[in-house]
Amino acid sequence: MKIPYVTTLLGSVAFGALDIPAMAQSAEGAVTAPNAAAPMEQDPQQGAQVTADIIVTAQRREERMQDVPIAISAFSQEQLRRQNIGQPQDFYGKVPSLVVGQQGMSSRDAQSFTIRGQATGFLSSPAVAVYLAEVPVPASVSLNMQGGPGMFVDLENVQVLEGPQGTLFGRNTTGGAVLVVPRKPTNDFEGYVEGSIGSHDLRGIEGAINVPIVTDVLMVRAAAAYQDRRGFTKDVVWNKWRDDVHYYTGRIGITFKPAETIENYLMGYYSRSSNNGAGHILESWNYNTLQTYGFCSNGTPGPIGVSCDVYRRQEAMANELGPRRTRHSTDSYSKIETWGLINTTSLELNENLSLRNIISYQKFRDDYATDQDGSVLQHYDPFVRGAKLPDFPVPGLSEFGLPLVGKYVNGQPDFKLPADDIEQFTEELQFQGTGLDKHLTYTVGGFYYDAKPAGMWGNTSLTFCPALYVGLCGQGPAYAGVTNKSKALYAQATMDMGYFAQGAESLRLTVGYRYTWDTVSGFSSQFRPAADPASSTCASDGAVVPTATAPTACRYDAKLESRAPTWTVGLDYKPMDDVMLYGKVSRGYKAGGLNTYAVRPETQTFRPEKLTSYEIGFKSSWDMGGVPLRLNANYYYSKYENVQRPAADFNAATQTQGAQILGARATIQG
Repeated sequence: MKIPYVTTLLGSVAFGALDIPAMAQSAEGAVTAPNAAAPMEQDPQQGAQVTADIIVTAQRREERMQDVPIAISAFSQEQLRRQNIGQPQDFYGKVPSLVVGQQGMSSRDAQSFTIRGQATGFLSSPAVAVYLAEVPVPASVSLNMQGGPGMFVDLENVQVLEGPQGTLFGRNTTGGAVLVVPRKPTNDFEGYVEGSIGSHDLRGIEGAINVPIVTDVLMVRAAAAYQDRRGFTKDVVWNKWRDDVHYYTGRIGITFKPAETIENYLMGYYSRSSNNGAGHILESWNYNTLQTYGFCSNGTPGPIGVSCDVYRRQEAMANELGPRRTRHSTDSYSKIETWGLINTTSLELNENLSLRNIISYQKFRDDYATDQDGSVLQHYDPFVRGAKLPDFPVPGLSEFGLPLVGKYVNGQPDFKLPADDIEQFTEELQFQGTGLDKHLTYTVGGFYYDAKPAGMWGNTSLTFCPALYVGLCGQGPAYAGVTNKSKALYAQATMDMGYFAQGAESLRLTVGYRYTWDTVSGFSSQFRPAADPASSTCASDGAVVPTATAPTACRYDAKLESRAPTWTVGLDYKPMDDVMLYGKVSRGYKAGGLNTYAVRPETQTFRPEKLTSYEIGFKSSWDMGGVPLRLNANYYYSKYENVQRPAADFNAATQTQGAQILGARATIQG
């Protein structure tokens, strides 16, 4: 049984201190932790502490972390347990250049990785891809989210790779990759069960069992977890706790070895989360904008405005409630369901060459509602389901002569479409080998990725309703579907230069190249009620059409094809066994996308990103008086082109508002 939550936090400082032996100063002056150290183990011969090596797969083959010439932070099973890491946000502060957060998303389950300042932008593919058992997990389009809750259960390790990883890994990224490695079945009959209890009614249980059915031939491992926690933000309108946690997850792995040279690993997983959504808190309004457009006035109210006192009253009430109370105009919630099958077949063709085939099928579905202005005013309710406020006078509105009930006109409480519904298929064929008397190691292969709608996507929204018309503004339905396809061929090799000259055994050259073809296609149809109750206005071009035909009349289809090479060239040198110096130059690339919120034809798609990164660093392991010490450091400089930067958009000609993805340039160093 785990100790209570508060005690766990205090205890992790003492026990976790061994995992962070030193601190490093970043280029911007912020103090950050160095790469995670390996766990300490006891030497049975001498009784001294030694540093246990973490075996990583950052270059698609098993290697010691200290032998890989890239910036990588790896967390072993023991470190994950000791530091109480159970979700992406728990890595915050433990990895250099890494930030994890919701990025203003509608669901608290959407925890997105940002590495070296590169994050997943609105409607964009991930800048940092998350892999489970070497396969990218499905990524939501409407949320900055990959996979579902409960992914960090019963793991062998987690590896955080910094910088472009566009040569060997499936999805092209500019920021990095997070490799989640589940524990595989073994020949030991064993397992574990542990429980959690803590503040905010936290209750959880997790366990795993490993069964060797036929020793060295057929082994099975199953793991499952459940967690429930009351939220910490009370919605006094709906009498519900927001920011709660409620999910369960399960995973099973089967290893089959019919012969010494053949191994097949089949893994299946399922995860489901259902909670009361995020508890957004009102802080303040932009009074300058409200007054500029006549939505409120300090003098005589405009034609669609009221006194700005109605907005000030909402602020005052939010302050009176305190930081952990809110008042939503819609009943927020979040539901996420995901499952998948991943199969890896490995075949040793001879002592110098092996073949691997990795195939997967995964599904992801999310549905949510949110009130992101955190008030009973319907100013920014981007995802609603036609909900209606409880039937009583709403404090802060009735004293200004405004509606007592903030219902949504034309609301659709039976709207059943999910925000995202994705099925994803991947196939990768890979050859790994050695040559030139083991001086050359190489990997070549091909990768195919297809993520497409499993059904229609949709939502209803109310992006802005002036206070004077609370409850009288109609919702705007939206329908969409986006398909992402990618094909790639790649090769990477590392040459020990000792093959060419005696005494150069400590110098290695790594060269990698990949060429990728990407296609993104899809459609969008958004509209809002017009002045005539039987008509609607298309969001894309402002056309007024009959509501009955709006889903078709307001639809636009778009397609974007792109292709690009990515590459890496690097040198590493070991002047002594436990010290390595390295430098490399690499090119990253991230595909473009489809803008489902476009209000003009030229913004319906957006172009790919490209990044060139220059990096130098060193890795070292030491023993000081019997105490193991690991010190790794690096410096990087990146040139970033066509950064996919989301921004609001307003088409004055059609009087429609939406979004656009701008192309920007940046240099990043640290």
